[in-house]
Amino acid sequence: MNVPQEFVLNHPVTMGDETISKITIKRRVLTKDLRAMEGEKNDVGKVVLLIEKLTDESSALIDHMDASDFKRLSEVVSSFLS
Repeated sequence: MNVPQEFVLNHPVTMGDETISKITIKRRVLTKDLRAMEGEKNDVGKVVLLIEKLTDESSALIDHMDASDFKRLSEVVSSFLS
């Protein structure tokens, strides 16, 4: 998978005065990212942490994403592990 890669949200997120309609995956997964995920207790937390690291977006933004967008983005990010 090539990076950077734009991910378009089907359901944009409004944070303050800004509406976010796309997220950019800026880099591939590094071993240190996998190590950081070990500290998370559940799978959703691990994916949120990985998305944060690869996109430089805040956990607040990810927490406010529609579940269907989160699922699709999770699948894209998980494909980097293959």
